[in-house]
Amino acid sequence: MSSQPKQGFNLDISNVAGFFGGEIAISAMATVHVYPGRRWLGCYNQPGCYEIAKWYGKLARSRLWDTLHPGPAIDPAVLFRFDRTEAGPKYIPVLPNAVEHRTGHVARLFFNGCKALPPLPTSATGQRTTSPGSVTVVHVTHDPNATHIPPLRQSAISSLISVIPIGGSVVACAQCALVEDWYCFSVILLGMVVGAAACYIIGSGELSFRCRDPQASLESDANPDSSINLASSPTTGSVFGLGLLHDNGDDFVIVRGPQSALTAITQGRFALDYSSQPAHHNIGLCSVILSIQFLAQLLFIPQGALNGQLLFLGSLAISWVYNSYLSSLDIESFQRGYIFENILHLERAVSHDCQPQTSGSIKKYELGTRTATVVLTLLVLAHDAEASVLRSILDELLPNDTPVWNIWKAAVMQNIVGGFQAAQDNTRGRKFNFQFPTTQEPLLHTLYDDAHFAAQVYCMH
Repeated sequence: MSSQPKQGFNLDISNVAGFFGGEIAISAMATVHVYPGRRWLGCYNQPGCYEIAKWYGKLARSRLWDTLHPGPAIDPAVLFRFDRTEAGPKYIPVLPNAVEHRTGHVARLFFNGCKALPPLPTSATGQRTTSPGSVTVVHVTHDPNATHIPPLRQSAISSLISVIPIGGSVVACAQCALVEDWYCFSVILLGMVVGAAACYIIGSGELSFRCRDPQASLESDANPDSSINLASSPTTGSVFGLGLLHDNGDDFVIVRGPQSALTAITQGRFALDYSSQPAHHNIGLCSVILSIQFLAQLLFIPQGALNGQLLFLGSLAISWVYNSYLSSLDIESFQRGYIFENILHLERAVSHDCQPQTSGSIKKYELGTRTATVVLTLLVLAHDAEASVLRSILDELLPNDTPVWNIWKAAVMQNIVGGFQAAQDNTRGRKFNFQFPTTQEPLLHTLYDDAHFAAQVYCMH
């Protein structure tokens, strides 16, 4: 028996069903590459089908797909927000013959992860507080491989919760059949089938981490003079690297270890590969069936009875709540954890013990002024860096160019060169202290005190 159009009151929700919850649905769809089983749990009538079709249709490349979804080609990892096009923090290589290069999303994730760590306690005295900053010292011992496949995050709760929208759509579909509202029944059933197909097709991509951006590799191969200093790492026997990350703020991250680890941080990226690339015809077909679902909603929902329309709206509401839950899951947190634990094999240091470790370590120190923070950064780098490199870093991080500041900078550099690079043994740096001349200049005296405090913290490092 065919359903009859409802006479009288009509919700007329078809014109918003394809748009409602679109942004949330797009974010929820990205979780198919992070959580196992999510690819198989899309059998529910989800909202925002037109927005999903328009967003993911950008991947398909051919004359037909470009007509339906015009625009420039987009990398799948960028479209799914596993990667970003914005520049990351600035990277300053410290060793000779190394070159600066642009960092990306991975470096930003790593830098923000270091900033979020709690600092180690310190017994240093005499600290003043104006613009608090931090120095995070990262010691990497693991030499990462070129490509990694991230293990999917296990989440039994997410799988169990998916029963709610699926069950809600099934119940709504069954209720429409009981009242013989075949218009709403057909649209809800179509939404379930299309949702399942979309999750399966879009979730067929393989997420991976590449320790070096292929484009950066080509640029490096074309410029052989840009190779890093070929010093051996004492922990792995591989090429040793040392670099500084900062974002023009008061937080600095120093990374030392195999050059491949520094390359993974500064040039690595998350990639999403499909067997259908570069044309992505399967995703193009997926966008078409999502568009058909949207057209079906426009045509058939106004023909349904009020009860059927309410059931259709209820299934969308339940699915919207579920999509909101999925979109709230922090994918960047998953990426940060994967970089720290699986790529770099880092562990958070819990003491000032400087004994060698089988895995890398992270030590973060918080200081009250930018001056002290910069001085501590120089002290940590001083054992391996040349004086000219340290001075350029000092001028970049503290660009003040007044006579008082220049006197202070010269005194700091003189002490560092005398205390580190003129020393032949590695133990002298741990007993380092500044020897400044007496001064009646208040600002200079204050700056000297900041340097003394940084030296106290360094001696605990």
